Amino acid sequence: MALAIFKALKGYPATIRFLDPPLHEFLPHEDAAQQGLAKKMGVPVEKIKQRVKELHEFNPMLGFRGCHLGIVYSEISEMQARAVFEAAAEVQRQNYKVKPEVMIPLVGFKKELDLQVEVVHLVAKEVKAEKKVKLNYLIGTMIEVPRGAHTANEIAETAEFFSFGTNDLTQTCLDMRRDDSGLFLLGYTELEIVKTNPFASIDQTGVGQLMKIAVEKGRSTRPDIKLGICGEHGDPNSVKFCHKLGLTYVSCSPFRVPVARLPGGKTVTVPVSRTPHWAQSAHWKRPFKASRSAPPSWKPTSPMPTSGARNSKPKSALLLSMRSVTKICAAVRAKSRKSSTSPRTKPPAKSRPNRLTRTRRRTQERNTEHTPSDRNSR
Repeated sequence: MALAIFKALKGYPATIRFLDPPLHEFLPHEDAAQQGLAKKMGVPVEKIKQRVKELHEFNPMLGFRGCHLGIVYSEISEMQARAVFEAAAEVQRQNYKVKPEVMIPLVGFKKELDLQVEVVHLVAKEVKAEKKVKLNYLIGTMIEVPRGAHTANEIAETAEFFSFGTNDLTQTCLDMRRDDSGLFLLGYTELEIVKTNPFASIDQTGVGQLMKIAVEKGRSTRPDIKLGICGEHGDPNSVKFCHKLGLTYVSCSPFRVPVARLPGGKTVTVPVSRTPHWAQSAHWKRPFKASRSAPPSWKPTSPMPTSGARNSKPKSALLLSMRSVTKICAAVRAKSRKSSTSPRTKPPAKSRPNRLTRTRRRTQERNTEHTPSDRNSR
């Protein structure tokens, strides 16, 4: 799986999250499955049943999952790290650029991340020695529990990037489980307790404030930290809010990419010159709206060309390419035409007179311009 991911991305960063589901999802609960596992392991089936009973949890979503599982059973984290780095080494040998980013889930304490990072670095060192390759990778964490957001300044000492897991962050912040919220969420919407589904659009006044705290505290420790969001976030309001916080990226499923890019293009604008050389290589500390004069903090990494009056005047342009916007708008129009129930009729074309008709009309106009007396006088 990792081999195919690295090849398909062609050098783009590949963020791989370590195991996040609860432990009970990996255990066999049916008799046939337990007997098959016992046969493979060469142990009595009663021992398998006893172990499954011991690992039973009453609230698995807040129990033995994420980094909790990797800390208690470090061999699980070692196995995942080895799979990632061996795949990266193999693809790198095939002349592909690889940028793996290992993401540790459910971190609420800095010590939790430190222990997992130590395991990942140890495995990476072993793979480098075995495969005789150099590996360039990052290690970060998911901010998906309130304590992780409030202690982001401490966690950023170890983490090289943050990715907000808003599903779990919403569950732990609002005390709502996503799978069960449908039982009462409709009533909450009718009573105007919530305006929209908080699992579809970010709750900006609650969950959003935790994200803001994490962004500010994380950047206070590591100013260049990479910030993003994982999950399904094609909602325009969520995209605009993430831009307001200064996140690097958002994520969504492929079919919602056009919906997510349009509000991004409307929100994120930068001044560019007619000459794209310096504009393409310029670094911005934070995205900002385009204006005729750039803000004081704007400094391109390469000098701006000054020769010629045309190059000295920047123009406002969307960061999202106009060609992409045109394609998206064309697709939306085509879809709306197909979904329309009433057939659209073209307006009748205006008949254009032929050459003979135009000649006769001019002759009549010339004859009416002169009276009979005028003709006799000629």
